[in-house]
Amino acid sequence: MVEVKHKQFMSLNRKLDDVHEKFILDCSKANIRPMMTFKFLKEMVLDEMRRKEDLSESFTYHYEVNSSNQLEALFWCDGQSKRNYHMFGDVVAFNSTYNTNRYCMIFTPFTGKDNHRKPVTFAAGLCNTDTLHDFATGMKDLCNRLDSDTTSSSALGKRRMAEDFYGMARPELVEVHPPEVVKTKGSCSSKGSRMISQREKAIREFNKPLRKCATCQELGHYDSRNCARVKAKEKDNAKGKEKC
Repeated sequence: MVEVKHKQFMSLNRKLDDVHEKFILDCSKANIRPMMTFKFLKEMVLDEMRRKEDLSESFTYHYEVNSSNQLEALFWCDGQSKRNYHMFGDVVAFNSTYNTNRYCMIFTPFTGKDNHRKPVTFAAGLCNTDTLHDFATGMKDLCNRLDSDTTSSSALGKRRMAEDFYGMARPELVEVHPPEVVKTKGSCSSKGSRMISQREKAIREFNKPLRKCATCQELGHYDSRNCARVKAKEKDNAKGKEKC
């Protein structure tokens, strides 16, 4: 019967978790008021984003504050998300949740699908409102960074080390040509063809049309020149001549 945004004021939900309670207790020991404590929580989140950006050059984040210096929106993405966006960013979908998380803000993942139809993540964000205008405004700066080159200096250094190791530079453009015809010994080498295996010979022999033999009057893959009956008669005649 109570709206979601008003549930936090109920007596049942007027409790802090252990992490926030410990943090507020530590701040009270330093003579820091609760209002200032929540401002510190915002700064801690931004400090965590800055720390991740220092650790990884491909990590990017963007945040917005209002006139009261309160956090309104926060968007972030890492190197893997950027690679997913460059490869599968033709269609971007977002599905916002209700403000039921610990930050009381709307969590919005920006996702898509790869070539195997599996979901991939492009970015994620926390926002106070779930309107399309706010999402587009918050993602404008982030998308500009996603469209930029994501190659870091460390990746370039590894590439130079690999080129020095192999003694040759990796080409920027790789051309793929069709395979050449394998030339074999014998008469096949002059024709530029390849040798046929026994399996292919059997398949070709099986797929040949049937012919009627003039000697035995049967349908088969032979004629009167190589008919089995003719060969049998020739053998019998040869044996008879030897006996004589």
